[in-house]
Amino acid sequence: MLPLDPEQLDARSMLGVIYARLGDKDRAISQWRELIRDAADYDPALTNLEILDGKQAFAAADSGTDALIAKNFPWFSE
Repeated sequence: MLPLDPEQLDARSMLGVIYARLGDKDRAISQWRELIRDAADYDPALTNLEILDGKQAFAAADSGTDALIAKNFPWFSE
């Protein structure tokens, strides 16, 4: 496994997104909860938990996710 720098909040959040997209909801939730524990004011992790929990429309969040993954992780979308 690739170690993450705890200060790279976006990378840690994206790892949760990847877990969710792969269908591993439990690992995604764990990743985002750990991130919130370490950085309580990091809104993307809170939003992602709400989306995964069904409190927001998944389609609205999904529209930007594909572009973000393609930009930051081009190998993932190939």
